[in-house]
Amino acid sequence: MSIIHRIFLDMHLLGDALMQAGFSDPVMDVEYFSLNYRDKNKMARELWVTGMLSDINDFSPENNTATFEVVYGHAWGAAFGKVDESGVAKVPIDAIQRRVGDSPLRR
Repeated sequence: MSIIHRIFLDMHLLGDALMQAGFSDPVMDVEYFSLNYRDKNKMARELWVTGMLSDINDFSPENNTATFEVVYGHAWGAAFGKVDESGVAKVPIDAIQRRVGDSPLRR
């Protein structure tokens, strides 16, 4: 059983958000990290505290492993003056729109 918090997005949606924000040629990559816990209760507490578990009372993992997907991205330039004075361009999280059913994590 996988418990995935609904705020997590597919890397393709993040690449699309970069394009919509005026960036070009986004390159996205993903890496997986697995943490093995000795204690399922500690695992549940840590996942809940970090916001990765929506209901700590409805948590019964099949094993003591939590796997995390880390998404890396790179894109060129930002159009329309979206770069701040330090040369950094930021994409607000609310500019990334999730389409229901798009994430392979939810399958």
